[in-house]
Amino acid sequence: QQQTQPQPPTTTSFSLSLSQLFLFLSLLLERNSLSLSLSLTLFEGVCYRFGRGVEQNQEEEVKWYKLAANQGHAQAQHYLGACYMEGKVVDRDEKEAFKWFKLSADQGYADSMYNVSNCYKRGTGVEANQIERVRWCRAAAENNSYWAQNDMGFIYERGWGGVQPDEQESFKWYKKSADQGCPEAQCNLAVKYLYGQGVQKDEKEAINLFQKSAVQGYAQGQCNLGKAYAQGMGGLEQNYEEAVKWLLLAAKQGHDESMCSLGRHYRLGFGVAKDEQEAKKWYSRSAEAGNETARMILSGAFQQPSPSIGPLIFASAVIVVVGVVGLYLWRKNK
Repeated sequence: QQQTQPQPPTTTSFSLSLSQLFLFLSLLLERNSLSLSLSLTLFEGVCYRFGRGVEQNQEEEVKWYKLAANQGHAQAQHYLGACYMEGKVVDRDEKEAFKWFKLSADQGYADSMYNVSNCYKRGTGVEANQIERVRWCRAAAENNSYWAQNDMGFIYERGWGGVQPDEQESFKWYKKSADQGCPEAQCNLAVKYLYGQGVQKDEKEAINLFQKSAVQGYAQGQCNLGKAYAQGMGGLEQNYEEAVKWLLLAAKQGHDESMCSLGRHYRLGFGVAKDEQEAKKWYSRSAEAGNETARMILSGAFQQPSPSIGPLIFASAVIVVVGVVGLYLWRKNK
């Protein structure tokens, strides 16, 4: 089933105090051996971005990024590329964004390396090239970009860009990313443990990782945790109320698989009061998001005109099977 994976931010989104900004400046000086004037130029842009010591002003932010970027500052080049990619202050220009990401990446800036990889993956601002995508993704992953490490796990899992499928290598990269706290990687690693792919099967560790992913707000992690509670997997006590809680959190993010599962819970009264109208609402939302199982249910494929309980039991069994298989299928359309 199609799952829209959340994209990592192209800029760093966080709130800083003025003292933290000065610490940020000192780290730039220490790590990059930059001149004071060049570091202060980027610092000025960051101040305007977050409104620290000055009124927040995106136009001024971009101006200072350009000044530093044109002098070869890798992080400023990255931020400027993000501005062109987002198109909020300057007109969106994918080629210009790629140019600045590439200049930054050529200096070894990991976040830009990952963005260059994504540009080659999607053909954004440059002709699509899966070999180059993998090359830059690997470079970013080796420089500890956890998004890139997660992507390398997927690349080895699927065998893309000239890479041979390798479950153990896939597991290795997912684990590196998950250990750094990447919620998507935690979910992907959990699936590895759940089915024993590249590692010994361990349902308890799978649940532990689903929980870590879910509490960070990752929809697929929330969905998988909800299903684990519904089925009593990995040592969890079966708890339909807890299942509905996690499925609802994912469904509110537009996650089609979770919306379909919620429809089932309302239809059968698992963890909630039985409510056919509420069930139909969630099935409809899931179908609108592209979920084929929900479409089949709405079209009557799993229903019979008889009011007996038989069709409901049959529908329930089919949906459970589809849900388990979905743990494999959701990543196909990344």
